[in-house]
Amino acid sequence: VKKATATAMEDIKNAVQRIINKC
Repeated sequence: VKKATATAMEDIKNAVQRIINKC
């Protein structure tokens, strides 16, 4: 369960980074 949460957090971070890079 913890691993799944950590993976989700990483996916969110990556998505945020992509949005920041677009700007």
